[in-house]
Amino acid sequence: MEFEMVRSMLYGGLEHMMWPVLYGGRSINVDTLADRFTDGLLHGLQSSSGPADGIEARLARIEGLLAGRPEATQKKRRSI
Repeated sequence: MEFEMVRSMLYGGLEHMMWPVLYGGRSINVDTLADRFTDGLLHGLQSSSGPADGIEARLARIEGLLAGRPEATQKKRRSI
């Protein structure tokens, strides 16, 4: 991704998040907003279920299928 695009996403996102403050008279917690925005920018739209259900587990399943291990087709279930 180009740096210019990332810059535009950052500044544009901050601008949109501040509109209610600038034009609507609302107040915000700057620290909380900055933490949430940074987390979203760095981690994107990923599942919050954790790394066990993440790309590593999917990749391991795909590699198992390619290696001919039939047990790789069964997705492991999480205990509640």
